[in-house]
Amino acid sequence: MCGKQASLRNFDPESFVNEIYVQKVRGLGRGRGFKVTSRIPIFDKPDYDGIREMIANRAIELLATLEKNGDVSLGYILTELGLDEEREALEAKEAIEEENQAEHAISEEKIGALSQTVEKLNSENLTGKQEIQTLMEKISGLEQHVKSAEAATDESRRAKDASESSKEESEAVLSSIESDTASLLRRLGLPTIGYRGGVEEMLDAVEQELLSLDVKIDRLLDRMGLSPTRYDDLGEKIEAIADEVAAARALNE
Repeated sequence: MCGKQASLRNFDPESFVNEIYVQKVRGLGRGRGFKVTSRIPIFDKPDYDGIREMIANRAIELLATLEKNGDVSLGYILTELGLDEEREALEAKEAIEEENQAEHAISEEKIGALSQTVEKLNSENLTGKQEIQTLMEKISGLEQHVKSAEAATDESRRAKDASESSKEESEAVLSSIESDTASLLRRLGLPTIGYRGGVEEMLDAVEQELLSLDVKIDRLLDRMGLSPTRYDDLGEKIEAIADEVAAARALNE
């Protein structure tokens, strides 16, 4: 505090009197030292305001250093200074900071979960806005093909039942339907042969694969905390996943 050196064995600052003294000394002659001629307290002496301010600044620096070093807490300092309201405000602020940190940790955990979901999508060629958009277009095209194939099949059946003279035309339509359906099967990664029921069994296989994909998308929505029943069709569900992935990426950035 004041630059005085003392032995650690005799160092007991808590026993000091809470007062500041100024001493006057008189020399006793060469080699004979000094003698204290007066010793006065200066807490209530206006003439020594500057001295008290320097000591106060030094005391604040020491407290700040000790608090930074972990030897004393800011709450303890405020309590000892009689600043209970300030201490309570500090504790409330620290509680809010801890709560914010906890919420941040939860957010980080959610982001981590979404990141894992994105990685899973990546392994299934569904990650990223472009891949999801491609999948949406692909599924939309498949659904249109399925509807067209079913309509053509119904038309072929009616034509076949109506007249034997249109047999060749019906067979040509069926052949076209089989070709389109086989193309759908290849795009879905399904085999194109071995369907004893013909084009109807092939169309059933396409529909089953689309239903399976719909179930997978519903599970993914559940893991993301979204309700699958909110969406009218598969395209809307995939668009919701794309938005969630984009939001997760924005948080990570």
